[in-house]
Amino acid sequence: MSSSYTDRLALLDARDHEYIASLPESERTIVVSTIARYQREDSLAEGDPVPQLELLRADDVSAVQLSDLLEGKPALLIFGSYT
Repeated sequence: MSSSYTDRLALLDARDHEYIASLPESERTIVVSTIARYQREDSLAEGDPVPQLELLRADDVSAVQLSDLLEGKPALLIFGSYT
């Protein structure tokens, strides 16, 4: 593997390493490149205020602000693909 692959791999967390190790070697380079490319330094940490997000309700597709749904309650945001 190239040094740029190794450099990108070093930026990823343990969960990413586990996932990458489970892939066929032919897919690892592209996955590491993709994850490293979209990784953001300005990610949320525990206790950070909720970002201003407008969400669509699943029942009627009307818009609602995330902060309006929470109203001082804790929240867990999970982003990913469920397909």
